[in-house]
Amino acid sequence: MKNFYSKFTININSTLIDAVKKIEINKSRIVLVEKNKKIVGLISEGDIIRSLIRNESLYGPAAEIMNISFHYLENKDMELATPIFKENL
Repeated sequence: MKNFYSKFTININSTLIDAVKKIEINKSRIVLVEKNKKIVGLISEGDIIRSLIRNESLYGPAAEIMNISFHYLENKDMELATPIFKENL
């Protein structure tokens, strides 16, 4: 499963261009930001577009534009969610 989820995550120290590349790979319009193996935020295509409109660098820290207000699933829900998530790719 690690390989499946790795295409949806970037490290907290990644750049905006890293986020763009992951979104291109995963085709989901979103990337999750992790720190110490925990999801701490997410970045959408819209977040990236807004940062570019503000003339922010693609090589700047992705963490500066990540959204930290999001809903998440508990571990017990992952077995139910994973097939749904895969189906919608």
